[in-house]
Amino acid sequence: KSPTYLVGTSGGVVGGLPNERLRTESRYSTRWDDDKLVVDFAQYADGKVTSEHGEVWSLDGQGTLSIAVTDRIVGEAQTTTNLSYRRQP
Repeated sequence: KSPTYLVGTSGGVVGGLPNERLRTESRYSTRWDDDKLVVDFAQYADGKVTSEHGEVWSLDGQGTLSIAVTDRIVGEAQTTTNLSYRRQP
């Protein structure tokens, strides 16, 4: 089952075991930015970001759904993929 997130929320999970040095976290947020839905996810190790994933969803007046997906892993180049979906008549 896929996770469900309410728009306008943020949260996360902190992991790790007692007596272990490495502390891991994941954080997410969903929000409206004018007419765009923005979803962000981030992974952390010992308080430092290790990877980020972001999505911006929008629907134009002609019914085209656009999704911009950006991924960043520390030490690697950021990648952005733009997707467009148009309803066929």
